[in-house]
Amino acid sequence: MSGSADHKNDGAWWGRPQDDPALHDALNKRFADFRHAHPPVNCWIDKVGTAELYLGGVRRALVDRRRALVMFYDEQGAPASSVVFLRSESAYDVAESHLGIARVAEVRDESDEADEILSAAPREREDRVAAEFSSRHASDVEAFHYLRSAVKLLRLAGSASGKCAPVVDLLLQAIGAEVQDQHEQAVRSIKEAIALLDSSPADPLFGDPALADCRRALEATERHMSVQSKRPVRRGPEGKSGG
Repeated sequence: MSGSADHKNDGAWWGRPQDDPALHDALNKRFADFRHAHPPVNCWIDKVGTAELYLGGVRRALVDRRRALVMFYDEQGAPASSVVFLRSESAYDVAESHLGIARVAEVRDESDEADEILSAAPREREDRVAAEFSSRHASDVEAFHYLRSAVKLLRLAGSASGKCAPVVDLLLQAIGAEVQDQHEQAVRSIKEAIALLDSSPADPLFGDPALADCRRALEATERHMSVQSKRPVRRGPEGKSGG
């Protein structure tokens, strides 16, 4: 029988060229050699799925794009906190703003498609994607995008077993509540959905992105509620609240 499960035949790779283990080994060696010669001090290291921020030689932030989270670390590198970032904002900006620092200029590209390791391309791509999303989705309806996306993903994940139906029902309730400006009810439904998704292993293909969308929907809804609570009350001609 020719070939094997790992797509090798007599030592030659016959799968997709970009999946060739020899290519990945060569790339990893290239990145490791560069880190050894130039240890990260104050820089970003972007690997597409994740991005790490180093300050003073210590990792202070880790962007996990698949989970829609930025994890923060203290000055000794110990885990400290985390925040959710939206598709309408750059995770780079979110991390730097949270840490109260200026824009970090050095960006290293450690992706499989990196031409140059020192490259502004990853951050420019992040800025461009965020700007394009913002141009298509107003902030006050951004939560709808995440909720609908999560419902679609979960329906795909549970199409055979139907096990995602309770979560989908909660998200549909959240959409209905948002339509009626019942944001607190929407928040409760989204939190219940997140708890259910967190309680069992997620389908990595559909369930993980759906959980990220739920996190973003919750964040976007709570931000919208915060903005609304700070709006001045309109007054009628006799000092009465306006409609």
